[in-house]
Amino acid sequence: MGCVYVALGSIAVVDVFEMCLRTAFLAVNYTDRYLDIVMVKKMKFQLLGATCLHVASKCEDVSYIGVEDLAMSADNVYTSVEVLEMEEKLLNALNFTLSVPTALDFLNIYERMIPPIPKKTTMLARYLLELALQEYQFLKFLPSVVAACCLSMAMFTIDGFPMLADACQYNWSDLRECMKELQKLYSSSPSNNLAVIKKRYSKAERCEVAQVAPPTSFSMAF
Repeated sequence: MGCVYVALGSIAVVDVFEMCLRTAFLAVNYTDRYLDIVMVKKMKFQLLGATCLHVASKCEDVSYIGVEDLAMSADNVYTSVEVLEMEEKLLNALNFTLSVPTALDFLNIYERMIPPIPKKTTMLARYLLELALQEYQFLKFLPSVVAACCLSMAMFTIDGFPMLADACQYNWSDLRECMKELQKLYSSSPSNNLAVIKKRYSKAERCEVAQVAPPTSFSMAF
């Protein structure tokens, strides 16, 4: 559950500090990998999340978020010294392997490999991807699979059919389990409590895709 907590916080901080969206995806990746190696007490999740976001920002953003800003945004629940100490532990545990592919990277690749698609479809795919980022059950799927499902779902919702077979090189059997989880997530999105994501994607600049009703039927032929 630590990764879910980090995802929720990361999206909010990315918005406030106008950071690159990929920073949030990297932060969740670092958290997931660290928790696979090290046992972390629940009271330290916020510190770990802040540290992962700090490291991801240093990798991705031109003006990365500093430890003092992180501590202040968390009402000084932890100190900048604690973040730096956790950073050392994190980097050693991950063996400094910080450049990793994310679902957002694969989504960008797929979009370049298929015919031009409407901006609204692109925005809906990103909305679904950010929703999935905050759900624990999607951690078991490859980033490329999650991206393929999100774009396929967006194309089905907006355009009426998916066109990803040639781009992603996956068969329907490869995507079925992830797509079922995404269908459940999208169907429940009008009533869930992910206010930060909804607010981001209710803006005109993102085509107000958070207001798009999920399909009543998911009979997709991939």
